[in-house]
Amino acid sequence: MDYLDFEVQIAAGVDNRYPVTVIHAAAGGEPSTTALIPITDETLRRQLDELIGLRHAMRKPRRSVTTVSSSLPSFPALAQQTLDEQHRARAIGQRLFDALIVGGVRDAYSSSLVRAREQGAGLRLRLRIEAPEVAALPWELLYDAQEGDHVCLLRETPLTRYIALSRDRDVLTVKPPLRILGMVAAPSGLPYLEITAEQARIEHALEYRLERGDVELQWVAGSTWQARQTALAQGPWHIFHFIGHGNFDPMRDEGYLVLCNPGNK
Repeated sequence: MDYLDFEVQIAAGVDNRYPVTVIHAAAGGEPSTTALIPITDETLRRQLDELIGLRHAMRKPRRSVTTVSSSLPSFPALAQQTLDEQHRARAIGQRLFDALIVGGVRDAYSSSLVRAREQGAGLRLRLRIEAPEVAALPWELLYDAQEGDHVCLLRETPLTRYIALSRDRDVLTVKPPLRILGMVAAPSGLPYLEITAEQARIEHALEYRLERGDVELQWVAGSTWQARQTALAQGPWHIFHFIGHGNFDPMRDEGYLVLCNPGNK
């Protein structure tokens, strides 16, 4: 999908009031406003703390393989925790969206979204955030009540943070072919994934380059850790593309991918 840009700058402010300017809008215009962003609001802080608490409760550290089953919550409890987490994430996201996309900025955003749809394109929301305390907020949770979903979860409205660099980025060069290793893992008991459709989209997007020999794409034959290690040993690979579930372990302060065991669990 092609994308048009909607770029917003949030400058430094005082007393929870921050100047917001549209740097670029697909529908034209550069409106500006003053956004009341609830940096010090106790309700928002409590919601954030509750959301973090739920994520901690759902991801207790596992001391050994033999204690995993006993340390996991029951399915009904896990489902309720997941639902509570979604509700809190939605409440936080909607509050941030309504604080940022306001006044002339909201009009420009709505018009740009219409313009993008008329062209069969998506609208990429780019945030330039100058104030550190504002950057620390979870803008990836932005929830558009009119669209009925989180902005980041809609394929047509990705969100990116723009960070100004003090130096030019290094140019990465690869001698063709670019070798891509893809892997799929869909353990039973986790939310359904459109795996076949996703693989088809990737292969379609790379079709021309694959035919020219500029790119090589290989899928791991299996969904286990052992299958991944075997495939990686057949490298070198330039890109590893994973289709599956992942999460973040706050106790270890690192992310992880969810693979399958031999029983596809």
